[in-house]
Amino acid sequence: MPHDGPCVPFPTPHKKDMCVKCGRHIVTEPAPGERDIGFEWEFTQAAASMVHLDGTPLNEFAASRAGTEPIRDFTERDMVREVREELGDARNYLTWLVQQLHGHPDAEQAGLAQEAAGRALAHVVAGWHEVEMVQQALDD
Repeated sequence: MPHDGPCVPFPTPHKKDMCVKCGRHIVTEPAPGERDIGFEWEFTQAAASMVHLDGTPLNEFAASRAGTEPIRDFTERDMVREVREELGDARNYLTWLVQQLHGHPDAEQAGLAQEAAGRALAHVVAGWHEVEMVQQALDD
């Protein structure tokens, strides 16, 4: 319903983009460090579509890990370093997974899992190189 004066956002995080008075959507820029869940979701879906995949499972898992709180130390944090660390961890866990599968009781199942881990590691390596290009762009 229409009202006089400016729209007023709901005080709760899950409705902060809606007006208390009229229920209309309010377009606002997030404060530094405030998570823009819509952007995160859409950016991931767009990236996934570039490789003909669905980003929904990653979006859901990432959202469950990140929570809804603002991003800590957003303006000071070296996000490229954070990505490098996570990609390094992914490399470690994938290689350890392949080692762990040696001697698995079902050799065929283990072989399929090892092949999939190898493909995943190939994507991690490709991601590493892309992040290096991000860093180079920031350094130039």
